[in-house]
Amino acid sequence: MMHELLHAIGFDHEHQSPAVDCEQEFNKSKILAAYGWNDADFKTNLQQLERDSHSYTWSSYDNKSIMKYYFDPKLLNNGQQSPCYSPENYLPSDRDYEGLRNAYPAAAAVEPSRSRAALGTVAGSNSPAAVRDLARELQSLEQ
Repeated sequence: MMHELLHAIGFDHEHQSPAVDCEQEFNKSKILAAYGWNDADFKTNLQQLERDSHSYTWSSYDNKSIMKYYFDPKLLNNGQQSPCYSPENYLPSDRDYEGLRNAYPAAAAVEPSRSRAALGTVAGSNSPAAVRDLARELQSLEQ
């Protein structure tokens, strides 16, 4: 869910970064078979982004990013030795948080009481159950 949320606010896949050539590391035929993808799916999800784009910014490659797909080493031409290999990851990396702060700088610190109140409002709302559950879980972490 966090990976998809970061897409929604403008983040791209880390393995598509112009800072690393993961596209050459992928065993295309094995990936197409493993995921049931076609060439268009491969291009959308794995092709390296253009280096000269004015549409986005990037940093050096972060293989701990939550925006990087996990690939079974068998799907990479150089297996675990590939610079594009990393263990599965479900949490944002330090650099993910840095990117968030750069893209969305906070105007001012939010008082903890306001944060708890906002989470309480969401937890008690008519939002989907998954959203309410997440708000309750975040509230419990703050206490």
